[in-house]
Amino acid sequence: MAYFFQVSSRESLIEYIDQHLTVGILNLDASTIKVSFKDNSFTKAMDIVNAIDSVYLQETLAARSKTHEQTIRFLELSLVRTEKDLEQAEANLEIFFRKNKTIDVKSDFSRTLLKTESLDYEKLNLKSKISLLNDLEEMITQNRDLNSFIPSLSLLPDPQLVEAIKSLNLQIQERDKISSSQNENTFVLRQKDKNIDKINNGILELIVQNKKILYQQISELNDKYLELVDNIIGLPAKETEFVRLKRFYGLYEKIYLLLIEKQAEFGIAKAGTIPNFLILSPGLENKIPVYPNKRVLYVGSSILGLFLSVLFIFFRYFLHDIISTQKELEKSLEASVLGGIPEYKKNKMEFSRLVVDISPKSAISEAFRSIRTNLEFVSPSKGKRVITVTSTVGGEGKTFVSTNIAGIIALSGQKVIILDFDMRKPKVHLAFDKENIKGISTILIGKHSISECVHKTSLDNLDFISAGPIPPNPSELILRPEFDKLILDLLLLYDTVVIDTPPVGLVTDGILLMKKADVQLYVVRANYSKKGVKRNINKVYRNGGFTKLSVVINAMNSMNTYGYGGYGYGYGYGYYEGDRRERTGFFKNLFRSK
Repeated sequence: MAYFFQVSSRESLIEYIDQHLTVGILNLDASTIKVSFKDNSFTKAMDIVNAIDSVYLQETLAARSKTHEQTIRFLELSLVRTEKDLEQAEANLEIFFRKNKTIDVKSDFSRTLLKTESLDYEKLNLKSKISLLNDLEEMITQNRDLNSFIPSLSLLPDPQLVEAIKSLNLQIQERDKISSSQNENTFVLRQKDKNIDKINNGILELIVQNKKILYQQISELNDKYLELVDNIIGLPAKETEFVRLKRFYGLYEKIYLLLIEKQAEFGIAKAGTIPNFLILSPGLENKIPVYPNKRVLYVGSSILGLFLSVLFIFFRYFLHDIISTQKELEKSLEASVLGGIPEYKKNKMEFSRLVVDISPKSAISEAFRSIRTNLEFVSPSKGKRVITVTSTVGGEGKTFVSTNIAGIIALSGQKVIILDFDMRKPKVHLAFDKENIKGISTILIGKHSISECVHKTSLDNLDFISAGPIPPNPSELILRPEFDKLILDLLLLYDTVVIDTPPVGLVTDGILLMKKADVQLYVVRANYSKKGVKRNINKVYRNGGFTKLSVVINAMNSMNTYGYGGYGYGYGYGYYEGDRRERTGFFKNLFRSK
C-alpha cells in the first residue's frame, strides 16, 4: 500500500474547512446546534468534527479564565493601594490619640459634621470617578487592553459610556478573531479598524463630557462644604482634625472591604469556570454517502439525457431549414429536377474550376453527362440553343455548373462558348485563370468585337467571354439591341451558348437573360440553400412563363448509382476513380451542421 503526505498552508486549510463545515440550528427551543463536515473519508470527517468540538471547548474555557484572571489582577492592584491609604489613616489616628489624648465631639455639632462627612464622601467618590475616567482615557489614547477595566464599568457615572466601552471591547474581540484568519490589509479588517476608531472617538467625547459634569458637581459640593465649614468654624482645631482623620479612615475601610469582597467573588468564579455549552454527542460515523446518491444520479442522468436528446432532435428537425436531399427539393416544386451533382472533395477549390476534363471517369463527370443527356429531352442538341444558368444567391455553384456543363457538352463534339453575364461579380475568367480586361460589357458598348474578347480553354471546342470591366448599368446593357446581335452572332459560330447569369434572388438581370434562352437551369446547393428557395423557383416558373426551367442540385453528399431513376443519378457503374460515394440518411442529415 502506498502512502503520501500533503502539507497545506494555513490559508488553504481554513478555506477547506470553511467550504465543507456546516453549522445549523437543530432545536431552537432546546438551544442545540448541529455541526457536520463533508469529506470523501467519513473517518476523517468524524475526527474533524470531534476536533472542532474539543478546540472550541478549550478556547471557551481559556477565554473565560483569562477574563477572570485580568479582573482579579486589577482588584489586587487596587487593594494594595487602598491598603496603604488605610494604614496611613490608622497611623494618623494613632498619632492624634497620642498627642491629644481625647476624642470627645460636641453633640451640638454632630448633625453638621455628618453632613460634611457625607459631602467629603461624595467629593471623594466623584474624584475617584474622575480618576477612573482619566485611567480610561489613557487606555483609549494608548490603545491598551480594556479587559482589565471591565470590572470597573459599574463605577462609571454614565450608562451610555458603559455601553460604548462594551461595544468597543466586542469590536476588538471580533477584530482579533478575524485577524487570525485574514491579512491585515483586507477590507474587513480595515473596516473593523475604522469602526474601532469611531467608537474610540465617541468614548473620548463622552469622557470629556462626564469629567466636565463631575468637576461641576465637585464645585457645587465645595460650595456646600464651605457653608458647613462656616457653621463649625468655632469648633476647636482638635475636634476638626479628629473628625477629618476619622472620616478618611472610615472611607478607606469601606473601599478596602469592598475590594476584598470582589476579589473573593471573582476567585470563586474562576475556580468554577465551565463552558456555556455542552457536547451532547460526539461525531458519528456515517458510512452511507450523503452525496452523490448513486441511484438518483443514474436515474436522473438517464432521464435528463433522454429528455435532452428528444429536445435536441425536436428542435433540430423542426428548425432544419436547408435542403439536404432530392426528396426535400421535389416537395411542392413545380419545375422539374434535371439532375444532381456530387460534392467535389478531391481538391479544395478557391474558385470554380473546370473538372470534367481532369477526371473524365469520376462520379462528378458522370453526373454532368447525365445532366447533358437529360438536356436532350428538354432541348435537342441538333439545333442551336442558348442555356442560362442561375441561382437564388451567390455561393450555390452556378459558375461551377455553367463551366462544367459547357465542358461536358464540348466533350461530346459540339462547339460551346460560355458568357459571363454576372457583371457585378464576374468569376468565369477565374475558372480558366484568365484576365478580365475586356469582355461582355465592352462588346455591348461597341468598344471591342467578339473575336477580340473570345478566350480559348484547355478543351478544343470550348471558349468563353469574360464579363469585362464592371459597368454601372448592367441591366440597361442587357436591354440594348447589341445583346440580341451578340447572341445571334455567337449562334452562327457555336452550337451552344451557356450564359452564367447573376442570382435572380438578388437582381433582375438574370430574369432578363432567361427570357432570351432556350433552356433555363436553376442551381440549388445541397446543405446550403434554404427551403425558401423552392418558393422563389415556383415564382420564377409561374410568373416568368419559363416552361423549360429545370433544377440542378449541386454538392450532394450522396448519389443514387442504380438504374435511371431520379433524373439520371448515374448509370450503376459503381465507384469512379477520384471520388468516394458516401451513404447518408435521415439521422445523418439530422445531425449534420448547417
